[in-house]
Amino acid sequence: MKNLSSVPADARCIRPGAAWRLFAALITALLLSPWPAVTQPVGNIELIELTIREAHQAMLAGTLTSRELVVAYLDRINAFDKRGPAFNAIIMTNPRALARADELDTALQRTGAPTGPLHGIPFIVKDNYDTWDMPMTGGSASLEGSMPADDAYQVRNIREAGAIVLAKSNLAELAFTETADPEMLIRFTEAIEDLRRAGAIVTGDFLIPNLDSLRRGPGCSCFRYDIDTYLASVPNPPVHCLQEIEEGGRVHVTVMPRVRNFLQFEGTTDTNESCIQACKNEELLREGVRAAMAEYNVEALVYPTWNNPPRLVGDLSNPHGNNSPILSPPTGFPAITVPMGFVWDDTLPAGLQIYGDAWSEPLLIRIAYTYEQATNHRRPPKTAPPLEG
Repeated sequence: MKNLSSVPADARCIRPGAAWRLFAALITALLLSPWPAVTQPVGNIELIELTIREAHQAMLAGTLTSRELVVAYLDRINAFDKRGPAFNAIIMTNPRALARADELDTALQRTGAPTGPLHGIPFIVKDNYDTWDMPMTGGSASLEGSMPADDAYQVRNIREAGAIVLAKSNLAELAFTETADPEMLIRFTEAIEDLRRAGAIVTGDFLIPNLDSLRRGPGCSCFRYDIDTYLASVPNPPVHCLQEIEEGGRVHVTVMPRVRNFLQFEGTTDTNESCIQACKNEELLREGVRAAMAEYNVEALVYPTWNNPPRLVGDLSNPHGNNSPILSPPTGFPAITVPMGFVWDDTLPAGLQIYGDAWSEPLLIRIAYTYEQATNHRRPPKTAPPLEG
């Protein structure tokens, strides 16, 4: 890409038909790929990099229980999140996780069949999703103890598939959503070549007309309306509106200016003039993306998930380079991220984001899976090694 006015951070495109060739060409490579060495057993299988399929095979064979799996992951959280490397990635673990695991183990013993495609699999929920059994704080002390009445739609569906909410993960406070790091661009260039070697037809630069004006026009800064509406649905909330959050002062000093800016919003998303114009811009952006994809005859766009390694909390001077909000959220079109290597002395992971038209998730998953298996960039972090038995 020539400049940031066309697409996020040096985007490239994959043409139709290439995804199927990618998938087919790698079947042999997938079968020959080496598996990680056994280093932390749970039941009679290896925990590190355990797949859902492997876990279910062991459960059906009677050599692994959901309780054992939950305990193993809770042990790792206990060892690494607040101690050792102290990732501080987890806000809280679910006190009901073990009881739910026991229920699922009992059901499997009784029926001989899993309750769903995610039976007994622990998963972590970002703390801006409602769960009926844990607070939803959005990463802000101002919402401490705020208990939702029910699950968010996505959480409910995952639970109904048999999964167990293990914990709530950290996030930027209240979930607010340049130039690129040279190492990141090197990784991206390598990713393009890896895609080509795997059979993808990758074109060059990709221009979406008027991208900057559509993205940087009047925005819909409706956070005040959104959070006030949300808090009205929470039984006995610790605060009732954004005004009370501002007055309470329990937000990070770097976030408070944004809170005060959001307080200027008036009306609703249907009546606020900026929101009305932003909605029109989003539709124009969707049309522009589709027109450009048709013009260039491509199925997907690829670009670095981030242009720069992560910055510290409170650092507002260094560039963040987050490309994720540029196309997917305003268009509503899907995107998926896979590892594309490491930067900064091989210590920080870099991601490749793959973006497509509405309802193209199956295609994006095929591309992502094929690239992931061709490159094997994913590896367990050295800072969280297997626990000794």
